[in-house]
Amino acid sequence: MQKHTPPLNPFNSSTVIEFNMLKREYVSFKLYDVNGKEVGAIENKVFNEGLNSFVYSPESLATGMYFLKVIRGSNFRL
Repeated sequence: MQKHTPPLNPFNSSTVIEFNMLKREYVSFKLYDVNGKEVGAIENKVFNEGLNSFVYSPESLATGMYFLKVIRGSNFRL
């Protein structure tokens, strides 16, 4: 999987997360705060080979810096 760099933190109301999949597989995107606490699961699904993207619009996150963790693989279970 190749990622395209999203805009730097902070973002206004929404951001586009764009990435390129080398093959079709399950991917989970999770968001963490600076203390390492998971604050949300953004997407959990199968993405197709090629360029993929989705818009993330958080509803109740405080202003701050967050980290995006990407988990992928054929053994990943939803």
